[in-house]
Amino acid sequence: LQAERLPAGSHVTGHVRAEHPFSVYIVTSESGYFENVTADSVILRWENVTEVNVDLITSEGAQYLVVKNGNTGQEIEIAFSADR
Repeated sequence: LQAERLPAGSHVTGHVRAEHPFSVYIVTSESGYFENVTADSVILRWENVTEVNVDLITSEGAQYLVVKNGNTGQEIEIAFSADR
């Protein structure tokens, strides 16, 4: 798993790309742990994709972009920016 904290109260745009399928989740987590993420904490999800374009407004509180990749040798490109 790879996780990036998203800035609260911001307009976030960007992308996640790789050659082979992966999954991306936008989740809430006060602890910063994601192994046991519940459906209640998942805000958005993209599963078994090779590219995700992100364009969202984050709320206040701890939100993360979490990438789950079964291919440990695969490089994943993550690029995003945020404006308030």
